Amino acid sequence: MTFRYTTRVRFHDADPAGIAFFGRIFDFCHDAYEELMRERGAPLHELVAGDVGLPLANASAEFRKPLPHGAAVTVDVRVAELREKSFTLEHTVAGPDGEPCAHVKTVHVAVSRETKRAVPLPARVITALTQEAP
Repeated sequence: MTFRYTTRVRFHDADPAGIAFFGRIFDFCHDAYEELMRERGAPLHELVAGDVGLPLANASAEFRKPLPHGAAVTVDVRVAELREKSFTLEHTVAGPDGEPCAHVKTVHVAVSRETKRAVPLPARVITALTQEAP
């Protein structure tokens, strides 16, 4: 399952050199993840209001080429692994030419907000992550 999110490099995303600051690439990927969950019926604002949070356990990125201020950005999100208590997302961030600018991997773990321990992923999350795109 691949989910596509599009945005643009805004003024506040760019560093003084006029390219997207590396940390903003993670923001683009998180925005794509948040939209994926919203569109699939498991909006994060509802999930985190309950007992289970989905914090990051790991995040990594490989940067290939810069994204200039004003550039159209496409983030393709794919579920790389789905486990009982965690899931891994792979994000391909591409510029207006369609060429990959970055590859980002994030690992999210279901954690009880009360006990701060890992718990099984809620069914709603599993459903959202395993749905095929319309």
